[in-house]
Amino acid sequence: MQSITRTYYVSLLLLFLLVGSASAIGPLKVGFSGGISMPNEAVANVLNSENEVDWASVQTGYNLGLNLRFDFPLTDWGLQFGVAYHNFPLSKGSLEVGGKPAEIEINRSIIPFTAGINYKLFSMAEIIDFYTGTAISYNYTIYTVEFPKVSVPIPLSVGDGENNSEGRFGLNFSTGINVNAVIFTGNIEAKYSLLNLIGSEDDEELKSYFALSLGIYF
Repeated sequence: MQSITRTYYVSLLLLFLLVGSASAIGPLKVGFSGGISMPNEAVANVLNSENEVDWASVQTGYNLGLNLRFDFPLTDWGLQFGVAYHNFPLSKGSLEVGGKPAEIEINRSIIPFTAGINYKLFSMAEIIDFYTGTAISYNYTIYTVEFPKVSVPIPLSVGDGENNSEGRFGLNFSTGINVNAVIFTGNIEAKYSLLNLIGSEDDEELKSYFALSLGIYF
């Protein structure tokens, strides 16, 4: 837990240093966003590898974000930084342990800190910009595991009903549209995030989610 907390604060410090350095390069745009997040089944799974879960539902969640952008003058390139909150509602599943059925419920929240680049693909009438981008991320995850109906012990790396956390480094890929108005810029963005490319445990499944969000920049 101490190593996760230390990595969390180091990543936050690096994010602020990158933002401070980039502010001298180009104009700063501050944005707020919100939308939906759709996880794969591995996002919900925190069981040991020998326990296979039949997931009845891994529900779509929501996201809220704070984003910063810097555009390099006279080029189509720019820098992006951000922090977001993704919450995935209760995921329910069932499994068999010792020949007996058990149920599991998991609630998971992910806080990614990101830093990356954007590239403007083309513009329409100097009002609508189409872009793509990629970023590295530190993904701080908090989850709660409960067993509402269970009479057999289930091997877990976390405790029943307790709040637990983990940290992993990952990568995301995005594409979107900016609509430039006089005093603000509207934005719609689709993003695919890989959560645990670096720092994962042995036999840990690849965790990912797809997010679609609307935003506004000033």
